[in-house]
Amino acid sequence: MNKKVMPVQLIFFAVAIVIAIAGVLFFAGKKGNTKEQVIASEPDFGKNNYNVMKRDSFVALTNIAYSNFATFSNSDGNLILDIKNANQLARDFFNGNDSLLQYELDDYGFEIKYDAATQSVHAVFEIDKQNGVNVPNDVLIKLMDKAYNR
Repeated sequence: MNKKVMPVQLIFFAVAIVIAIAGVLFFAGKKGNTKEQVIASEPDFGKNNYNVMKRDSFVALTNIAYSNFATFSNSDGNLILDIKNANQLARDFFNGNDSLLQYELDDYGFEIKYDAATQSVHAVFEIDKQNGVNVPNDVLIKLMDKAYNR
């Protein structure tokens, strides 16, 4: 009886070895055959880079941060901000992020222009139906810093 059992055990052992080798080759082939992953980059600026803030809150924060240098006016559903005679404080308004200066009012609801010669800022913010304005995060960071760390 032992002689008949022996060939059956060898057959099972051989099958197990073939399965193990096939498994190793299969999974090793998967690792070696990895394709380069393409990571979609986020746009330079989008919804995650600005916050909608109530107009009155934005005006109050800006007045605290820039006191006598900031003046506001309203025109055609827009809030207009001018920062003049503030020297480097004017550039600080947009946290020195020159990329914010490229956007027009139609892009994200704000437009910031900086005049290096006079060191002044002219910014226009579109007022939405809920009386809010889109404030870029870089602007908000500086406003919060200046308003609460005086």
